Amino acid sequence: MAKTLITCDCAGSQRIDSDALAERSGLAVAPPCSALCTTQIDRAAKALTAGDAILCCTQEERVFTELAEDLGLTPAPLLDLRDRAGWSDDPRDKLPKMSALAAEALLDAPAEKTIDVGSEGLCLIVGRGPAALEAAAQLKDHLSVTLLMDDAVTQAEDNLPEVRDFDLISGKLRRAKGALGQFEVVIDALRQVDPRGRGPLNWTAPRDGARSQCDIIIDLRGETPLFPAHEKREGYLRADPGHPPAVAAAVLAASHLTGTFEQPLYVRTEPLLCAHSRAGQTGCTNCLDLCPTGAITPDGDHVALDPMICAGCGACSSACPSGAISYDAPPVDFTMRRVQTLARAYLEAGGEAPRLMVHDAHGAEMIRLAARHGRGLPADVVPMELDALAAFGHAEALAALAAGFAHVSLLLGPKADRDAIEAQTALARAIAGEARMSLIDTPDPEALTDILYDSEAPAPVAQPVRPMGSRRQIARQAARALNPEAEVLDLPKGAPYGAV
Repeated sequence: MAKTLITCDCAGSQRIDSDALAERSGLAVAPPCSALCTTQIDRAAKALTAGDAILCCTQEERVFTELAEDLGLTPAPLLDLRDRAGWSDDPRDKLPKMSALAAEALLDAPAEKTIDVGSEGLCLIVGRGPAALEAAAQLKDHLSVTLLMDDAVTQAEDNLPEVRDFDLISGKLRRAKGALGQFEVVIDALRQVDPRGRGPLNWTAPRDGARSQCDIIIDLRGETPLFPAHEKREGYLRADPGHPPAVAAAVLAASHLTGTFEQPLYVRTEPLLCAHSRAGQTGCTNCLDLCPTGAITPDGDHVALDPMICAGCGACSSACPSGAISYDAPPVDFTMRRVQTLARAYLEAGGEAPRLMVHDAHGAEMIRLAARHGRGLPADVVPMELDALAAFGHAEALAALAAGFAHVSLLLGPKADRDAIEAQTALARAIAGEARMSLIDTPDPEALTDILYDSEAPAPVAQPVRPMGSRRQIARQAARALNPEAEVLDLPKGAPYGAV
């Protein structure tokens, strides 16, 4: 079924030439509304009922979602033309970019792959003093709570609180592993409460190496985190015990971690392609060196990946020289299709020398702020949002340049894996040329637009190509298209290409 774009000029604040957009994009484009989310919401209702529309407004997603629920219908896909194209001080034609964004919106994204994770609410709180006791008291009616008090402050018997609303133990947490729903802990000098007898409660005799399982860990020790990249470990909540708002936020988050959850499967592995080791000789450790959470571990001649620990940063996919690990949320080939669709639609709509800017959710917010309060994006800058910025590696950048983009930039956010991104950028520059790719590192929307308006891109390839195959094959094809006369390219040390 052909889709129809339901456009809105947002009270006349942007210009949408629906006839020209329809002609250049080849899509059905309805004449623009001025208040699709308020006084003209009946047009949105009609489009939802027809089931063949894309609503060109993302700001009021909640309104359109609630409208669909009231009508008993599936929410329509949404497309942001305003913040990414229409709201711009650039006097140049916006139609090529709007056509490209519309074409991208028509792509059918593959379904997300997930596994179910169950949490019964077994919560281990590790800490000491009033903050830990108060957290346990607040959660005891919602979760099955065990408070592990630090051994150093519970040696004296009079330090033992006389509470039986939750389990109280003493000891030193030696080791923890796992994630939400499947944590395993090892505790030394474990002492439990002996509830027998009259007078103050007593501890049992200590024992080392006690093992236990839990679904959630709240770390209120105020010490080194239990896990690398701890903020990415599902089910692990860490807060400074001296900061009550942080402790309260951890308690609130923990109270919601019961039931069955969907854990995305971020990457796909092909062990037979892995170059980690052969005959006991280590050959490649790229993914092991980059993984921030420790989800990837050696496993004989190849590596193993724990999907419960993987946080989906995508760095391993970009750095893997053989394709043994590839990003799968969405798959690499869908990202390539998005890149090529944006370039092709922009050029077919009459645009020249487009620039691609790849960003994450933080970058999307910067674009919105720049559009509403600043100059907006230049007409030739086509934004593409990814959940994991590090998954856009050298192969994806080369594919974009070969498809007709004159320049590729990555807008770094606070959660970006910078080391991985910088390494991939260096490789892409070595193959495509220094001027064809850059990193933008600023949290200021105004500075972002200044950089984009003040920079000039080199000429794009004369004959765009659409490379196909694996990331490695795509990179090689794109490199030939970008360097048609070169016989040898000087690549940085550790590059996954070369010949003797």
